[in-house]
Amino acid sequence: IACGLALALNSGARKVELTRFKVNYFDDENLKFGGSLYVTPEEILTKGQGGKMLKKYTLAKEFKPYLDLWLKEREEDGIDCEYLLVRNVDVQALDTSLNSWQKTINRISEQIGIDKHFYWHSCRHYYTTHLSKAGLPAEVIKEISGWESIDMVSLYDDTELSYMLENYFTADVIVGQETK
Repeated sequence: IACGLALALNSGARKVELTRFKVNYFDDENLKFGGSLYVTPEEILTKGQGGKMLKKYTLAKEFKPYLDLWLKEREEDGIDCEYLLVRNVDVQALDTSLNSWQKTINRISEQIGIDKHFYWHSCRHYYTTHLSKAGLPAEVIKEISGWESIDMVSLYDDTELSYMLENYFTADVIVGQETK
């Protein structure tokens, strides 16, 4: 569950897309751009009219600790399935599996005092907001998310206005403007 959640948060993939990631997508040869991103070696079927095939990008640094723990557990449990997320020893997880995991995440969250309800699609918002706060231009976010319109970045970027404003205003100047 932890690996699936980490994958969702660091790839922005939809619930059903998460079930399509394979273990070999996370081999070292699929690390690109200085080792910062895993890029799927093949395209994954995504949502859209008739479905669209896209390569998917996963933030490596944030995802790798969860991946390593899961790969170790898979080995110890004798799991030999080509898909990363499984519902038992040798069967690919389905979106219904992730529905069950969502209930588990919400139950644990409630037990530790988190009052926000978790749902898989919220990870797409987290991913986009994270990339935006890291300073990636909207056009780059659009491309790695596989969106046809830059408007989707605005839809998924939940950065608060106060956060954005503090990047441009200080006590006596507007940052980025030449003081006269």
